[in-house]
Amino acid sequence: MGIMAPSGTLSPVSVSEENLIIPYMPILLNSLRIQGGITCARKLDRDWGHARFRGLTRD
Repeated sequence: MGIMAPSGTLSPVSVSEENLIIPYMPILLNSLRIQGGITCARKLDRDWGHARFRGLTRD
């Protein structure tokens, strides 16, 4: 936690069924935030993969 800026955000990038175990005092003392998210639907991810393969972009 020493590399986190005060009021920074920790964004876990993996998924697990296990509990996230981290020391909570550094989070409280430094006003850190843990922000989670979920991945997109498999079909949408597959469609984006096909688009990237064909060289298509959002621009």
